[in-house]
Amino acid sequence: MQATRILVVEPEDTVAADLSGRLVEMGYTVAATASGGEQALDAAQKTRPDLIFMDTTLEGPWTGVETARRLRRTRDVPVVYLTTDEEAATVPKGSEPFGHVLKAFHNGELHAAIEFALYRHRIDAKLLTVERWLSTTLLSIGDAVIATDRNGRISLINAVAQRLTGWTEAEAVGQPFNEVFRVVDGDSRVAILDLIDRALLQGFSIGMDDNVWLQTRDGREIPIDDSIAPIRDEAMQVTGVVVVFRDGSERRQAEAANQATNQQLELRVQERTAQLEAANSALEAFSGSVSHDLRAPLRAVTGYSTLLSERYAGMLDAEGRRFLEIIQAKSAQMGRMIDDFMRLSRLRQAPLRIALLHSDAMVREVVAALAEENPAASDIVVDPLPGFEGDRGLIQQVWVNLLGNALKFTGKHEHPSIHVSADESEGMVNFHVTDNGAGFDMAYASRLFAPFQRLHTERDFEGNGVGLATVARIVERHGGSVHAEGEVGKGASFHFSVPRVHDAGMGDL
Repeated sequence: MQATRILVVEPEDTVAADLSGRLVEMGYTVAATASGGEQALDAAQKTRPDLIFMDTTLEGPWTGVETARRLRRTRDVPVVYLTTDEEAATVPKGSEPFGHVLKAFHNGELHAAIEFALYRHRIDAKLLTVERWLSTTLLSIGDAVIATDRNGRISLINAVAQRLTGWTEAEAVGQPFNEVFRVVDGDSRVAILDLIDRALLQGFSIGMDDNVWLQTRDGREIPIDDSIAPIRDEAMQVTGVVVVFRDGSERRQAEAANQATNQQLELRVQERTAQLEAANSALEAFSGSVSHDLRAPLRAVTGYSTLLSERYAGMLDAEGRRFLEIIQAKSAQMGRMIDDFMRLSRLRQAPLRIALLHSDAMVREVVAALAEENPAASDIVVDPLPGFEGDRGLIQQVWVNLLGNALKFTGKHEHPSIHVSADESEGMVNFHVTDNGAGFDMAYASRLFAPFQRLHTERDFEGNGVGLATVARIVERHGGSVHAEGEVGKGASFHFSVPRVHDAGMGDL
């Protein structure tokens, strides 16, 4: 802790030297010494002391008292006077020193004077801050404030209260409380006269009923929201009451508007719910119809191509057999697309089965399963991953699609690299899958998560363009988001974020 810095203002060199030496021995720092008023102000400006010892009999145009006053105004630093017994009697009253020390110095007295002056200066600064804060608060507060003395007469009324009641401060101060703050019951119109008694009886802040109206000095009535509380001193003795109130007209209008809005919203929610249920039913029926209508001709194409292959393959030349293989491959691809389409359409229909998911274990299970078909999956690097709440089956499908996608697009790289990591922020868990594969052009990034959209030809990388769309739908159902970054030939990063704790309403997205 830095030692207290003290400025010594004393015209006699021997006295100044004696005092400075004692201060240093006691552990204080002598910032500077000065012999006159102007020199003292200059030293205070340069050294910024914490306290000043000031001789009251300075030579020059300024006395020690006048110098002390100037220092208090410019530096706000506590000043302790140095006097003899005779000089102490001549110090003008009202000069506000923080203490006196006789020039027959004693270390104990010096220490006590310094610590008392510093303590008082801190207290004065705190009181001044509180006073300014209270004054500013009362001037700027948006509520009306009226306070009384112990006899129930107005002692304070701020500007807002003056405007609402119609009483000026000069008119209101000293008046009986009920004369200025006249309130009536909104139903009976009977005057409420026992507010002070009720506050004193309760012993703490009490709120008035909602249906209370203020009668202004010019005869108007204003609905108000208010509370009243006793004022207590340090001994917990009641010294008055304070009432805080505001014009309640806007609140009542807002409540009426909110009630009407809520009723409209409730009707709209009911309508939208019915529309959504109808749309889901129609979508389910449509999906079933599409699946049936597409599979019927597809089964015929698959069946006849199989018969053709079995019965007439020997009659076809190489080109004919190639055409037949293309027909069969495209039929199989169409079947997979129908299956993917049906799975995608059902993502929004089945309710989520929420449970605590252990991401580490889940990802390692997916990696092990993928490694059975593609040994490169064994080289996937997985950092420690945080858990969260979600649907196990759907989130597992997210990992299957993202990691399978990364394996596919790093398959042609000489040294493939896939890295899974995560972080957390603001209640969200953020997962990242980064690879050094084929990458993609960011100009087409918006197409990545759209169904049946592909950025690479099937000749280069097989697929139906549904995997990433499925990822996006699942993450959105969990209240999260997904995005990707990439560069052609330099790999890609796929990111998805989900809430750590599931919100029950997210499953309806």
